[in-house]
Amino acid sequence: MHDVNIIERAYQLAAESGSVDEVRRKLTQEGYLQVAAHLSGPRIRADIQQRLNPRLVPPKPPRKQPSADAP
Repeated sequence: MHDVNIIERAYQLAAESGSVDEVRRKLTQEGYLQVAAHLSGPRIRADIQQRLNPRLVPPKPPRKQPSADAP
């Protein structure tokens, strides 16, 4: 049994993680159960996303610019 509930621990781990998937992996490694179910809602994912360590978040690929020749 864990002293900290899974959602609270997810928020704690977000500060040292670069993605929601990384938070999920860490929770699973720590022995939390049904991690995917607990972190599947859009609100919880958005909350965790906001708490991620910005230095660890991979850069987003540049957006493709539409071609001038495109119809």
